[in-house]
Amino acid sequence: MNKLIAETEYRPQLERLLNSSDEANHHIAFQIMSKIGVPGDLHKKMTDQVSKIYLCLKYGFRSLILDRKVSMPDEFLQESIRELLDLSYDASITYRHLWQLETLTLEETPPRNHFTFGLEGDATSLEGLQFATQLKRLTILNHEIDENEIGALRHLHSLEHLHLQGISQGAFRMKAVQDWSPISHLSHIKELHLIENQLDRVNFLSKNLPHLQLLNLQKNNIEDLKDLVNNPAVVNCTIDLRNNPLEAEKVKHQIAKLEKRDIEIML
Repeated sequence: MNKLIAETEYRPQLERLLNSSDEANHHIAFQIMSKIGVPGDLHKKMTDQVSKIYLCLKYGFRSLILDRKVSMPDEFLQESIRELLDLSYDASITYRHLWQLETLTLEETPPRNHFTFGLEGDATSLEGLQFATQLKRLTILNHEIDENEIGALRHLHSLEHLHLQGISQGAFRMKAVQDWSPISHLSHIKELHLIENQLDRVNFLSKNLPHLQLLNLQKNNIEDLKDLVNNPAVVNCTIDLRNNPLEAEKVKHQIAKLEKRDIEIML
């Protein structure tokens, strides 16, 4: 079928699918357009929701969003990216800019919001960073990482090095991340540093970790190693567990099981 004829014939159906409130219909529309092409007057409808932006990436329509501004509410994150890419202080950050990133370090000295201790819902947001899909190394130090902060990481499938280090201020501790499941999507990870994040479990690790070399869990609240023992993907690597409330005698059998998988344990 001629491409122009196909686009014209399918256009009413595509518009109905894109206008639907059901995201499954959006998928169907993008699948059709990936085969027959995109009617030019539907470009706006293809990019009017964040979920559709992901579909543009998935189905090869990046060109539609390259120079569009990315919604990124956190000013510190914006400033860090502008500085890294040598952009002017008031430049909009676009999808094109984010796709240039391969490494990013976010470190605040001294940590901001230290008077509220993260209790006012004003911790640093990573919203927008999920579109930096070429990012291989991400370091976030001295940030008030809370339960809403790491959802963006689930989309960073190219990450090889991730370093998240929380902060504590004596009796006032940052709110702990409640959902670490985004970490489970990082199957290309080589070094994973989760330091001082109030972790007492590590049951969120991927069951597919063929490249893992170092798992750094220093300064957490881990008391046993059952989650590591029960994850067959954790093999042939180093695990740093220093400054956790582990009693060597109680976990010696778990350590022995891990050592049989060529794992070096640092206590």
